[in-house]
Amino acid sequence: MPDITAHDLRTMVQWMAGYFTNRAQAFAQPRDFAQIRLWQRPLPWEFFGGLGLYVEQANELAPTEPYRRVVLQFKPERECIYVAHYALLDNGYFKGAAGNPERLTELKLEQLKPTTGCNMVFERIEDCFWGEVEPGKHCRFEKSGRNTYLSSLSEVRAGTFRSLDRGLDLETDEQVWGSFAGPFNFSKVEDYAAQVPELRD
Repeated sequence: MPDITAHDLRTMVQWMAGYFTNRAQAFAQPRDFAQIRLWQRPLPWEFFGGLGLYVEQANELAPTEPYRRVVLQFKPERECIYVAHYALLDNGYFKGAAGNPERLTELKLEQLKPTTGCNMVFERIEDCFWGEVEPGKHCRFEKSGRNTYLSSLSEVRAGTFRSLDRGLDLETDEQVWGSFAGPFNFSKVEDYAAQVPELRD
C-alpha cells in the first residue's frame, strides 16, 4: 500500500467538502431509501492546526432538524488517513450551522467531545478513498433494548460519496439497525472544495 501524501490528504477533504443529496437513489428506490441532505463544511486551519469538516445530516422532510452532527479531523498516517470523530456539546446551539457557515466562526475546540471507537481509517485505492470504522466493536449504541456496535464503510470519489452504516448485535453480529438495502449514494450538489485551507508545515 503506497504512503499517503499531502496531496492525497487535501484531495480527500476537497472531495468530501460540499452539500450532497441522494435524491436520485431515493426516487428510484423509495421503499428502501429516505431522501437525505448531507452538508460537509470545511473548518479553518487554526481550528485543529490541520484539516477538518463540520458535518450535518438531515431528512429531506425536516431539513432544519439534522439528526446527525459531528466534527471530523483528518490526520495523515503513513499508509492511511485517520479521521477522528467528535460529538458536539452545544445542546443544539450550532444546529443548522452547515447552511449558515458564519455561525461556525463561534465553534471552539473545547465544545467538542471525542467519540470512543467511532473513528474511521481511509486508504487511497486508485481514484477513490475507501474507509471503515476502526476495528474492535468499540463504537457502541443501545437500540431497541439491544447492545449494538457500528459497522461503517465509506467511499469518497470526486463528486460522489457512498456510505453504509449498520448497527450489529454485540454478541451475535446480527444487523439491528441501519440500511438493509445497501449503501446510501450521495451526489455533490454544491462544491465547497475552494474553502479547504492550504496545507501548512
